[in-house]
Order: sequence, then C-alpha cells, then structure tokens
Amino acid sequence: MGLVETVHGLKNQEDVSSLIVDILLAMQPLTAKQIYFKLKKRHGLTITYQGIHKRLKGLESQGLLKKEDLEYVLNPSWLDQVHEFCSLVKTRLQTRERIVTQLKEKSLSDKKNIKIISFDLGGALFSNEFDELLWRSEIPRIYAGQYKISKEAAFERVTAEYRRLWGKAEGWRNPDFWIKHFHLNTNYSTLIKELKKHIVPYFDATPILKKLSKKYPLILISHAQDNIMHTKLKIAKYEQYFLKVFSTGSNFIKMTKEVDIYREICEELKIEPDELVHIGNNSDFDYKIPNSIGINAFLIDRTGNRKEPHIVRDLYEFKEKIKELEVTP
Repeated sequence: MGLVETVHGLKNQEDVSSLIVDILLAMQPLTAKQIYFKLKKRHGLTITYQGIHKRLKGLESQGLLKKEDLEYVLNPSWLDQVHEFCSLVKTRLQTRERIVTQLKEKSLSDKKNIKIISFDLGGALFSNEFDELLWRSEIPRIYAGQYKISKEAAFERVTAEYRRLWGKAEGWRNPDFWIKHFHLNTNYSTLIKELKKHIVPYFDATPILKKLSKKYPLILISHAQDNIMHTKLKIAKYEQYFLKVFSTGSNFIKMTKEVDIYREICEELKIEPDELVHIGNNSDFDYKIPNSIGINAFLIDRTGNRKEPHIVRDLYEFKEKIKELEVTP
C-alpha cells in the first residue's frame, strides 16, 4: 500500500490500526502483547492477540511501524514521508490556485485562444554546453581520479553504463543517481560547482521571456531532472517568469515527453491542447508528439537550415508566430 492509501486509511477509519498508532504516540516502545493488553483495557476490544499481531505486521510492512528486537515504535522515516507528502500536496494546491488566478488575470479577447506558452529548457532557452560537460567530462573525470584510471578509460566505462541503463533506470537523467551508482565521493552541489559558469541563456531568451510573461502564463516541460532545471533557472534568474516547471523524470517518472505527459499537463492546467503553445528543439518530443494531440507546437532551429512553417530560427520569430495564432482565421 502506498503513502496516499495509508494516510487515507488511517484518517478515515477508526479501526484497530489507528488505535495502535494512538497508543504508541502516548508510550513507546511496546511489545505486541503490551499493545494487545492496552487495547483491551482502554477500548474493550474483542479482537484476538493473533488479530493484533497481524495488524502490527501490516503496519510494519507499510513502513509506519518499526520493530526493534521485540518492541514496536513509530517509524520516524514514515513520519518524514507524511510531512513531505503533506507539503507537496499544499504546494500543488497553491500552484493550482496561482494558475487559475493568472489565467483569470490574463484573460484574452475572443479572438485569442492561447492560454499558456510552454518552453523546452535546452535548445530553446539554454545551450547544451553545461550538460555536455557534466555528463561527458565532469563525471568521468571524478570517476578517473577516484578509481585511479586514465580519463579515456573512465569515459568509456561511464558512457557504457549510460548506454546500458538507458530506459532501465528511473533516475537516469539525475546526477544524484550516477553519483550513487558509481559510488563517487562527491555530491550534486560539488559536482556542478565549476560548471555553473557554463550555464548561459541564449541571447533572445531573457527579452522574450520578459515580454511574453507579461501577457501569458509560462511553463517549462523538459527531459531534464528538476535539480538541473532549477539550477539553470536560478542562475539565469528565470524562476520569476515560470508559473510551473515539469520534469518528465521527476514529475512523471518517464524518460521522454510522451503523449500522455502532454495530456496530463493540459488536464492539470485545466486547458485544452489547442490552448497551449510549445517550443523546443526535438522533432519528435517537441513537435510531432504534442502536435498529434492539437498542441500548437514549434521547433527552434538556430542554424537556420530548415524552412518548414513550424520552424523558427530564434525566439523573436517564435513571438511573431504567436501573434499569428492570436487571430482567428
């Protein structure tokens, strides 16, 4: 049973499990027998000792209780999860209220059907220099130093693991996953310390975000892990422009931007797909997939080599495309 179901069950059922928790809140640690006798004495329950023992085992398997020798205590880790869960719910409710408020404040005329504009992080707003250095240089460098092998050998081992675990590990895009996987003696903050100077927005990102954010709520939809996304946004001082940030790995446990992710985001924002405009630099994930469900999708090609109607060379051109969409044919 998951955390949500466990919390729901304890909150909505005055059953034996909640009475056990109540007793342990007042006094712990207690053995199964001590809990059994206190339940009978306080509440006059007719349940058997075997029944109590079964409930205790169930609560232990859920992570709510922890058994130390023969005694049971409330599990502090579970309580921390409850706190984190409640904080997450509160944050999501506050975000939802902000979304609804901003949509009302930025109500558009009858000729406009665009309600929210979505950006991909890499390609649209930032170059991939930081990411290339992180994955192909910094992690192999630390690996080489720690295991005392050449940089070339470290690069081969590290990138071979990247390829081997692609699509098989939930945290594949998360630097913390690889730090743990390779048993590296570092952490995320130390890992990126010397790389932050390579986080530089494209020339057109700041002026376009400033202009569009005054008219539309803006969101981010990216393959990047949330820690990397927030690092880039913080350094560029872009957090002020975005109403919501979606990471496929952190928020949806998916490797790529699939159709169901775009649909779920539209549902969460309470908009129809054709009320969302998205821009990114991947033909499949930023154009074909969102476009297939009616999202107004555009590709940014900063080389200027492609000439299709849905291709823009920079964000200034993207802004002009939005103007065209604002007027009903």
